[in-house]
Amino acid sequence: MIRTWKFCATALCAFVLCLAAAERPYEEMMKELAGACTSLKNNLDAKSMEGATADAAKLEKLFKEMEKFWSKKKVADATQWAKDGGTAARMIVKASKAGNGEEMMTQFKNLTGTCKSCHDVHREKGPDGKWQIKI
Repeated sequence: MIRTWKFCATALCAFVLCLAAAERPYEEMMKELAGACTSLKNNLDAKSMEGATADAAKLEKLFKEMEKFWSKKKVADATQWAKDGGTAARMIVKASKAGNGEEMMTQFKNLTGTCKSCHDVHREKGPDGKWQIKI
């Protein structure tokens, strides 16, 4: 009985670790990042510091996930752009806490600049008209 319980517990732990290690689809990450970026822009325009802070914190985590994705693919420029995007998101949080709206907007421009740089190099339209990554 105890052996069965230990086996089941071990199997469950292994399953959970495999799920945690699994990388989610790139398109899913990008859609979430785009939504958070749009929300951030709307909150910045509305001068909603609280909303902008939450969006920027979410973006920082998403850029970290992007950085991990590109790092595994060994694509140095995209890895750096993801890192820079995360830094800009972190700086937005910092500027928001300081009540510095001008710095928040500057960092937002830096953040979206990293997106554009990566899209210009690592995104292409497929024959079906859908966007896909290019490495």
